[in-house]
Amino acid sequence: MRLPRRIIERGPSTHRRFSIGSWSMQDSGTFLQTSSRLEQGRARPQDRSRCGVTACFAWNPAPALLGSHERSLRALPNVVVNEVSFEQWDPGELRFDIGFAAQSFHWLDPDERLPKLAKVIRSRGALAIFGHSSEIGSPTLRTAMDAAYQKHAPTLSQRDNARSWYSSSTSPVVDEINTSPHFRDLEFTFVEWSQDLSPESYCDLLCTYSDHSTLSSGQRDPLLDAVREAICHHGDTIRLDYRTGLFLTRVT
Repeated sequence: MRLPRRIIERGPSTHRRFSIGSWSMQDSGTFLQTSSRLEQGRARPQDRSRCGVTACFAWNPAPALLGSHERSLRALPNVVVNEVSFEQWDPGELRFDIGFAAQSFHWLDPDERLPKLAKVIRSRGALAIFGHSSEIGSPTLRTAMDAAYQKHAPTLSQRDNARSWYSSSTSPVVDEINTSPHFRDLEFTFVEWSQDLSPESYCDLLCTYSDHSTLSSGQRDPLLDAVREAICHHGDTIRLDYRTGLFLTRVT
């Protein structure tokens, strides 16, 4: 049976850090993080202190994505980094106060993600699902980029997973949570921001994307060369306009 739609939409926020209204994280003791790119939502010491976090469990589905950010996580006290897929992870008796799915929810098995997260998050604990979607600010550069992707990676040129999953309250996340018996009190908010990147910095960013990092080098390298060339011919800088959406819900 379809449950009544229950979502409070807040936003946009005027700050790059989310304000989550009536949600309180001050009493939280542990948190669980799943991320397709570990640097998204990375725990900083000051954040951990403010939220009272004492432990973190994170996993990463693609060993090729592990790097300096993963090593930074390992350097934090009371952090366990487990290199295993969400589906293969056996939590045992581990339980958490907060779960984060950072740009990764759409990668998780639809049949397992919410039931498994509800099992490992304590009663009345919180689940935060969030992700970025971006758009190239310059229309002419956007056209040049589209041509580069159409030539070197046409399957990627048709994808817009991040925008459909994380940018608005019409996301599939809303229906999935609203029909789940495990979660309640869903809220959605978003923040809009932008950043300027050099050709190299932008290519480095692309290489952290799961769909780009899993391309063969024979396909990825010509694509990145074409991306660099396009940026160099359009002012040598690329501006990305972002919307970061947050879906926040509680375990029943």
